[in-house]
Parts: sequence; structure tokens; C-alpha cells
Amino acid sequence: MSLELTHNTQALDSLKPFILYSCYRPSDLRAAKEYAEFVLSERTVVPNLLEEVGNDSFEEEAAEVRKSDYEFCRVPEAPSDIRSYLVREQEKRKDPRMACYLWFDSLFECGNLNKAIAVSPTEYNLYLNTDTNSAKQSQWFYFAVTNTRQNVTVKFNIMNQTKHPHFYKKGMKPLVFSRKDNENIYAAWTYHVDNLTVTKTVTQTLKFQERYEISLNGEEQSSHSLHRPYCYSVSFTHTFKHDNDKVYFAYNRPYSFTRLNKFLRRIEQQLGSKQPDSWKLPETTLDSHGILYKREILCRSLAGMPLYGISVGNSKGGWERKRYVVITARVHASETPGSYKVQGL
Repeated sequence: MSLELTHNTQALDSLKPFILYSCYRPSDLRAAKEYAEFVLSERTVVPNLLEEVGNDSFEEEAAEVRKSDYEFCRVPEAPSDIRSYLVREQEKRKDPRMACYLWFDSLFECGNLNKAIAVSPTEYNLYLNTDTNSAKQSQWFYFAVTNTRQNVTVKFNIMNQTKHPHFYKKGMKPLVFSRKDNENIYAAWTYHVDNLTVTKTVTQTLKFQERYEISLNGEEQSSHSLHRPYCYSVSFTHTFKHDNDKVYFAYNRPYSFTRLNKFLRRIEQQLGSKQPDSWKLPETTLDSHGILYKREILCRSLAGMPLYGISVGNSKGGWERKRYVVITARVHASETPGSYKVQGL
């Protein structure tokens, strides 16, 4: 196994656990807004290679994952803080020890991975960021790995899921997306993981777990406590099919802000909207084909992301004196199936 994994035998002379990856962390509210604009901007979009495929939903899904696969050559266009972080990541990968390890990344839309600890070239302990302004909620993960080796099986340990992962006991599995499978056979998200286990983990052993908040006044706060005596460790293995592939792992099928905007733009264009495509959509009201449609911004996140309210009714009588049915998509980051269900409505 070592021979298959290693480009440089010197890298294996003194193997011991070390921090392989640390995520980009906005330093203040300004940096958080810059980060949001960076991951949503067209500068990070990789062209969709499946434009000839007729299945719209499949095409969107492939394009969305490719959107996260920005190249380091685009670093000069990033905000200064992100540019410095990416340059450091480039330099880190030149370390001889890195030759036999996977390379991790979560700097893309919906991505969540705090730290990756290399136990060995075939095992990694992973720590998640908690939800923004949350003291203890960590469940969603979405990260990518590169520097893969064909037919090598790797074990991933998600060390700090705080909600009971009872869905795993009912057959749920993490999702996997292979770039090379997608390009060669048009494969989308799959459940190709094995040896799934769930165990309780004592909080005090989470040496690398940290929680950072950005408060309303822009100041950063940190805490080393999850305020609960234990959390859960979720472990699984995956056997890579290709050399030098880029493979994504997610708690559930991602539903991004970009995907929502594309869906809303498609509806609005069918109703006659002439607004240009952009993730910075203004509020709008449309009346067409007997349908009254309104999209308004209810509020914004700390990073400036809009929370949309969509109203749909018939044109007769406008909005006055009508009964409403209120539907919400989800509350927590991991509840992406709720977004798909609302889109289906």
C-alpha cells in the first residue's frame, strides 16, 4: 500500500499525525462579505462541459460542482485575504511530506471543513465548522480531495457531528462526486462509501475543534467549548477509481444559493422578466399569463446574502384580501432536501 501511495519515500520516514488542511476563516464582517462575493462570482466558474446533455437537472448539478473547482491561476483576482490564504495553500503542497497524502479543499460555495488531520496516508480525522453564530450545531460537511491514487482505499473520520446521526442507521450514506467519472460516463452524485460506523466522542478529546462567530458589530469571537459532554464520530471508507482525480464528499446533496438563483431566474424569464442574469437579483413583481409573482428580500445574512420571500397567486384581484399558505424550505445547513422539496412545489 505504501508503494502505491508514495511518490517520495523520504516523506514516509517519520509519519505522524499533523494538520494537513485548515480552512479559510474571514477575519471580520468585511472579509465575510468579500468571501461570499468571491465564491459566487463568475471568476470562479469553470465552464460546463455537459451543455449538450438534454437533462437540465443533471446538467445543472454537474455545472454546480465544477463551479467550485476554481484554478489557482485565478488567485490574482481574489480579495487580498483569500489570495494570501490560497498562496499559503500552494506553498504547503510543495512540502515533500504532502506527496503521499490527499489534498483537501472546502473554499467553495456550500463547502464546510474546518481542519483535516493526517493520521496516515490512508486515514484522516476531519473537523467541521459549526453553523454561523451557533454554539454547538455542526452536521453539514462538503469538501473535496485531490492527489488521489487508483484502487487505494482511504478512511475518513468526521470527528465532531453534534446532532445524533440516526439517519445513517436507516440507510443514509455520505454522497460522493468524482470529476473523472462525471467527464467520462456522466456520473453524478453516488453513494460509493463503505464501512460506515457511528460512535460517541468525548468533547474534551476534540483538540482541534474551534468555534468562531462574527457578531453584528463585526468583531470576531472564539470559543473552545461545544457546551455538551459528547458528540459523534462518523467514519467511512472510499476506494478511488482514478489517479489524480478530484472527488467531492457531502453530507447530503448540496443545494446552493447559485442553484436557487438559477431556478428563480428561469421562472421569472418565463413570466417575461428581462433582467440580466446575476446572483445580485433585485426585488421584482411580475404579472403574466394570469399569474402574479413577487420576489422580495425579507432580510440579509451577516455576509450580505439575501433571504428571499416568494409570493405566487392569480392575477385577479391582486394581493388584497387573499388567504396565504406559508412554506419554508429549511432552517439548518444540512437540511438541503427541504430546499429541493420547495423547489418541486
